[in-house]
Amino acid sequence: MSKRIFTACLGTETNSFSPIPTGMDLFRRTMFVRGGQHGEKPNVFALPLILWRERARALGWEVREGLSAFTRRCATRSSPTCARRCPSTR
Repeated sequence: MSKRIFTACLGTETNSFSPIPTGMDLFRRTMFVRGGQHGEKPNVFALPLILWRERARALGWEVREGLSAFTRRCATRSSPTCARRCPSTR
């Protein structure tokens, strides 16, 4: 019987009391990857997924990779949302 592993990642740093929304643009700027296509310089949050993929394949397991997405509130200081809502980050 062959074994299979499915990996995915969804994470965000949030503050429940913050007026700053976490939108899709912030995910795309930080980490938004489909099907394990992390590229040459993967985001630090992708590293466990890459390690699990390598270990599973070494054992002969089938690996299926889903969406990997992570962001921080105001992921970049140049974010239009961040600049509008957080004048101190300009």
